[in-house]
Amino acid sequence: MSKKLILSIVILVMVGLLAACGGAAAPAPAAEQPAASPTEAPAAAEPAAEEPTVKAVEDIKIGMSVLNLANPFFVALAAGAQDEADKLGVELVINDPKDDVNTQVTQLENFINAGFDGFVVTAVDPAAIGSLAKEALDKGMKVVAHTSDLGAENQTALVWAVEHDMGVTLGRQAGEWAKTHIPEGETLTLAILNYDIIPQVIQRREGIVDGIAEVFGDNYEVVGTVTAGDPIAGSEAAENWLQAHPDLDMIVGINDGGALGAYQAVIAAGKDDPDTFFVGGIDATDEALAAIKEGGSYQATVDQQPYEMGALTVSTLVKAIQGEAVDPISAIKLAPVNASNVDEFMGASGEATTEGAAETEDASMTGDTETIKAALAEQGLSGIKVGMSVLNLANPFFVALAAGAQDEADALGVELVINDPKDDVNTQVTQLENFINAGFDGFVVTAVDPAAIGPLAKEALDGGMFVVAHTSDLGEENQTALVWAVEHDMGVTLGRQAGEWAKTHIPEGETLTLAILNYDIIPQVIQRREGIVDGIREVFGDNFEVVGTVTAGDPISGSEAAENWLQAHPDLDMIVGINDGGALGAYQAVIAAGKDDPDTFFVGGIDATDEALAAIKEGGSYQATVDQQPSEMGALTVRALVSAIAGLPVDKISAIKLAPVNASNVDEFMN
Repeated sequence: MSKKLILSIVILVMVGLLAACGGAAAPAPAAEQPAASPTEAPAAAEPAAEEPTVKAVEDIKIGMSVLNLANPFFVALAAGAQDEADKLGVELVINDPKDDVNTQVTQLENFINAGFDGFVVTAVDPAAIGSLAKEALDKGMKVVAHTSDLGAENQTALVWAVEHDMGVTLGRQAGEWAKTHIPEGETLTLAILNYDIIPQVIQRREGIVDGIAEVFGDNYEVVGTVTAGDPIAGSEAAENWLQAHPDLDMIVGINDGGALGAYQAVIAAGKDDPDTFFVGGIDATDEALAAIKEGGSYQATVDQQPYEMGALTVSTLVKAIQGEAVDPISAIKLAPVNASNVDEFMGASGEATTEGAAETEDASMTGDTETIKAALAEQGLSGIKVGMSVLNLANPFFVALAAGAQDEADALGVELVINDPKDDVNTQVTQLENFINAGFDGFVVTAVDPAAIGPLAKEALDGGMFVVAHTSDLGEENQTALVWAVEHDMGVTLGRQAGEWAKTHIPEGETLTLAILNYDIIPQVIQRREGIVDGIREVFGDNFEVVGTVTAGDPISGSEAAENWLQAHPDLDMIVGINDGGALGAYQAVIAAGKDDPDTFFVGGIDATDEALAAIKEGGSYQATVDQQPSEMGALTVRALVSAIAGLPVDKISAIKLAPVNASNVDEFMN
């Protein structure tokens, strides 16, 4: 990056900065979940005593006051809010106070005096805005606080990414780097770009330090901390630190804006070496993602999905105005971003890179539950009956997938019949033929054999039915839509984590020996196995040997395979599997063989099952998995199918974002 780029970043990143500062470019499919009672989380607001007045959606008028639309985070937040408002059919007025509390007070007073039904506010000063929000509530309006907690009595709901957790997510990544690159016994020296003039951002700074201490321990020294939320201020601070502390190892910032400026100073000082210096920020801005991709000292950021958050604030506000129950606290899931997964966050759409997804439609095309229900009612469509054929309900992944699908079908008011072919293609063919012959409106299918199922799906389409393929791509001519987590990318996501372990624990020059639990009897899962190998190679290089690979997708077969490998190859370092089921069985064999040491053995799988998360939390040799959100995926398959039946547009390809899960972030997935 050049000084011209710094100037362009200054234009995009506000000098005054943020409360929720952040800003990945655009939406990615992701889960929203109630906060898991963080220590700083407020108590839930008491429900209103009076029955709310239900207004027609088209009559609803709401406002939004952010912090500063010079910040890319709030541009994305506002875009998500506006798109959601347009989808719901409500009028939304967005105001920009430019970080000035007096301007924001005036904006909110205008919303109140103009008879708006409610507003969303990112408070410049929660103490000053809280009383005004209470006034709005007392007049029958609804108030959704974004990021800045106004207190339970002053808000209908709070939508946020918990500030302290944001810092911890960056700090853990910084701590992992330090564990690998700071020699044992030496002190890590670091400096922090803060923004303590906004109270809630103090928690973010404190979280960074807590995350470093959690992973690296207490042998660190903070040699400087200064307010710097934009590239110019970050660059100036870093120049001073680098001159005063020539042994400085790390600069971390509460946002990417300041950290990117520091990165320029690090480059100018000739210290842009990822093995000797670490720079990291928060927000997953396009500039930060590009810097991480370059492979220099800028090595980590945190994605908090501003577009999704903006949409959630509006949908929550509108539900409350219409008298529906809403979560008093909703926290967006945070994602650590570094060299191992930066490709998943890059690109105009912000979605995971997918093979064959070039034709993916706009990510917001498939309707939400309420939109679909409204379309069904408008067309007088009732008695809809759809089918689902998975692979095997002995697999916890498909149990969660089916549960998500059933919940969505119940919410939409359609009948769903779920069948289990137990991985047998002939049984699946019979199940799908039954759906066709019984006059079902459509079905979802995870094809045991896409080549065998494709013609049957085409027959269904020709008969006026709709077909949503899950994971197994049947070909565009044989499906209405495809919902998947790209198989190869799943493998790569596990493989990269395995490669990172190998980089740290396999002595230089020695060969990594590993064995793989595959499931090659299902063609698409071959790509998952291949991805594991590609991910290891990408991070660790070619100095590894696969000493065995066998079909094993359940604990019993995984345990048997591992027992054989451990006897035949006493120097084995690693067992990785295409799912957690087989890998957890292998883990039991590793324990029985007395090799359950995370420094000398690595076991990992895919699916982020509860059992796998618990194993990772234990701190033994089971050290990684991959979350592909099966419940959300199941719900999305049904939404896509019923959207098509209702005549609504649907995404041709929808890819669920994958998340690497390991000791650094397992707590985020254990609710």
